[in-house]
Amino acid sequence: MENPTLIQIGRHGVGGVFIQRDPNGQLSVLAHHYTKKDITTLRLPSGTGRGHESVLATLHREMREEVAAQSDDFEFRLVFSKPVYFELDRDDRTGKLTYLKAFFALEITRGRHRDVELIDDEGTPEEELLGPLDWHDIGDLVPHLTLRTHQCAVVATFLLMARLDVAIRNQYQQTWDSWERHTTAFQIENPIVIAYITHGF
Repeated sequence: MENPTLIQIGRHGVGGVFIQRDPNGQLSVLAHHYTKKDITTLRLPSGTGRGHESVLATLHREMREEVAAQSDDFEFRLVFSKPVYFELDRDDRTGKLTYLKAFFALEITRGRHRDVELIDDEGTPEEELLGPLDWHDIGDLVPHLTLRTHQCAVVATFLLMARLDVAIRNQYQQTWDSWERHTTAFQIENPIVIAYITHGF
């Protein structure tokens, strides 16, 4: 079995956990319905890197393309400088463990999110339909997300936010009690992944 600390990453994809917090500590996350080949799933905004694009460049491009109502009037910030969750997967082109999926916690600082459908047929033989983005309560969203990686990214974001903000823990006490035991699973840092995100190869 390949050692994930020794591999060299070749390609990457990114996902955004856009959050908003109300004064009482309630957290909401943006998600949309994604349809391809007549199959619809609930997902976070995400996309794949192009060419020699860095992870952060991919993140900024994909989030503007998928999330922004108007790409020229949209800004966001990273809540944490490092990804809240990542996985190394097998590249469908090579079969090797060299494809990075990295998720970042984000906040919109200017503009607004897309509230209409978006057709994405760029780079894929099949048309992809992205439904309007909606805010979902973080405690309710996880079981409805279709992809396990997206579920893990939301749980990891919640755990990081709740550890820093007692109001969030109080608002979601049962959720915290249920998810807190998974904290260590999201604290593993891979130096190869961090170097790739920071500097690229």
